[in-house]
Amino acid sequence: MPSLFRNVFLFTSIIILSACSSDDRNDDSETVNEIEFITTSIVTMTPTDTSLEPIVLYKYDQDGWNGNQHSGEDDVTGAFVANMTYNCSVQLLNENVSPPEDLTSEIINEGTDHIFIFSPTEASNIQIAYASPFDINNKPIGTNFTLTTGNSGCVQLMLRLLHKPNKDDPGIENGTYSDLNNMVLDVSSSHLANCY
Repeated sequence: MPSLFRNVFLFTSIIILSACSSDDRNDDSETVNEIEFITTSIVTMTPTDTSLEPIVLYKYDQDGWNGNQHSGEDDVTGAFVANMTYNCSVQLLNENVSPPEDLTSEIINEGTDHIFIFSPTEASNIQIAYASPFDINNKPIGTNFTLTTGNSGCVQLMLRLLHKPNKDDPGIENGTYSDLNNMVLDVSSSHLANCY
């Protein structure tokens, strides 16, 4: 049976959104929409071993990702297991309205204009691969992905949401994409759990 992570696990979730103005944005349907106010990111990691509980990483920021300071809640549930594959999903919400507004579908519908990129450190010893859905050009969006742990490691992982990236850049797949000129939001949170 795989061993549980036993030391310190650091998960840094960085959601970075670039400017989406009415002048420069065209989605798949050639309509123009502004990205809505985002307060919350939820990353759910479900192990392929169904006897194990999913890991949920939750971050809520009351004044949104472009607010002056973090004022909200960070939480992580569950412990990772070595040599395990997790089916992962990213969800973006506006929880300042009732009922909460799920903005994930907007990212998917405008898939050619958006992508999550993942940048784990070498010490993390994990493998990440994009999963469906893909955009109309069969390029990744990143709202779903798989994460596979190794024999041992201590994970630090960054997630970045980009607008109008060059999806043909090899850095998209390996997390080294560096054309971040249009990003206007950079919010991070640290989650302490267990390492393997």
